[in-house]
Amino acid sequence: MNNSITLILLIGFVVAGCASKPENVAAVAYPDEAYAGLSCQQLGLERQRIQSEVLEASGQQRSERKKDQAWAWTGALLFAPALFMMDGNEETATRLAILKGQYESIERVGAAKRCIGNSQAEKDG
Repeated sequence: MNNSITLILLIGFVVAGCASKPENVAAVAYPDEAYAGLSCQQLGLERQRIQSEVLEASGQQRSERKKDQAWAWTGALLFAPALFMMDGNEETATRLAILKGQYESIERVGAAKRCIGNSQAEKDG
């Protein structure tokens, strides 16, 4: 009985060390000044580019999480050294956090400039 509880606790701690869910990665504060000089049209194009990169990074983060979870279960159930194969992928999470921050900054600048829908260009560019 005690071995079962220990194993369950071990699995819980190991899985908690996996890469974060993409939606749980918080945006890093990004300076609005980086986008302040852009026109509404340029903001719209940059927003689309960043949105595409956020989707890509989210997919990569989700993939890393699944891989870490697989290693965690393998290690906890069969082979403890497999636990050292988990890396949590901080690089992908950091990239995703920065991209989310950039996206939020573009949204704030677009709203301040009263860009139509924050993603469409005004006629005067």
